[in-house]
Amino acid sequence: LEMTESDEVDDKSWHLNPLPITSSANRLVCPNTCAVCGDKAAGYHYDIGSCSGCKTFFRRTIQTERRFVCRHNGQCKESINKEDRVRCRACRFERCVDVGMNPLAITSIPVPESNTIICDILRKKRGLEFPSASESESPRDVKVFIPALQTMESLIDRTIEELSFLEIAHQRLRRSKLNPNPHDPSVKLDWCLIGPSRLGFDYGEVPVSNDLLTFPARHIPIEIRIRDRIPYPTWARTADAPTYYKPWLTIDLLYTIEWIKTFGFFNELSYSERRNLVRSVARKVTLLTAAFFSYDARKSDVTVMPDGVVMTRRDIPQEALQDRDYNFCLIDKIRLLDMDKTEYVLVKAIVACDPTHEDLSSSSRQILQKQRDRYSKSLMSYLLAKRGLEEGPASYLEMTALITWLSKVIKRGKENCLLLSALGLKGPDIPVVLEEILSP
Repeated sequence: LEMTESDEVDDKSWHLNPLPITSSANRLVCPNTCAVCGDKAAGYHYDIGSCSGCKTFFRRTIQTERRFVCRHNGQCKESINKEDRVRCRACRFERCVDVGMNPLAITSIPVPESNTIICDILRKKRGLEFPSASESESPRDVKVFIPALQTMESLIDRTIEELSFLEIAHQRLRRSKLNPNPHDPSVKLDWCLIGPSRLGFDYGEVPVSNDLLTFPARHIPIEIRIRDRIPYPTWARTADAPTYYKPWLTIDLLYTIEWIKTFGFFNELSYSERRNLVRSVARKVTLLTAAFFSYDARKSDVTVMPDGVVMTRRDIPQEALQDRDYNFCLIDKIRLLDMDKTEYVLVKAIVACDPTHEDLSSSSRQILQKQRDRYSKSLMSYLLAKRGLEEGPASYLEMTALITWLSKVIKRGKENCLLLSALGLKGPDIPVVLEEILSP
């Protein structure tokens, strides 16, 4: 099913307007204006709809613990706007606090209770009479009150919110017109890893047909290719191809890489480790993403892509084990688990944090294990709350077993890829980036 992209999209045009990613499960639509200065909002930042400028200003003020003084006794706070917001930093910061920006949402501060400005904000918000920074008692002494605001439940809720809106952005990218040509020699794995994630950019959406689109005559299961020594042919577009076709086997992997690049832990790894991690987990994440979308959004028992393309029909030969695992069995397992969106985004994050790759350093393994533990604890807590003390632990074991099963399926697929190469069957049109990711 690998086809060249339509000429309707320029695969080099990355510099488009960013599409904001919200940060609350109840905020599915980005606000139009910044609550602080009235400028165009760029999304929800620290629990409030705001522009990028006010978001950055608030974060830097908290991080540096800078204190500003208004020359007009705070009278200019209500007149803050996008033209005058830089004139009085004291009132701009007070405005950020008044509209509800949450300093505890700034994850780059490892010990928030040691930050004097955060302590002052918490005093104001909670109406507590603690000594000020100018008095003998240090504001650091109020740290006993902060864990009450950062209970385990709130941390789990924040984790779920972050992953849920990351999923919204991922699915938006899958629906977008971003469609680089995988047969372009420059589109390699290194090309995908360079630069920030493209997940937050608005590339427009591809028109979706109400009818499902299948190409059964084009597809030969990989096991049959190996058995009958059938090489992959040179591709040529035919009349039955959609007007705007995406080569999903490759393009969905590229979308997954953009999703992985948004995680903080990913950028803590060396470049070679990031490359190895992508080769290890990208295919697993991609299959899980497509399977849950098909199950949840399309109510389908076979893999369906956002544009309506059906990857494989149910009537393929029984010996097509790989295609059945990818396109039927995974969806069936998700259905048997009765997996909801929250469970899915947590499982997906656990898959992405794989510390078992042999080419990772010990420090990188610790980084990935820490993140995996965080998501695993959130999943267990969520399952206990949703399914109870009896069903929760059992469901957790079943979901971790799904991850193990998926890893075995991907391993077998890479072995098949190696066999295709050894037999000279992989064909001339297999994209380089696809081969880099699928090869052992």
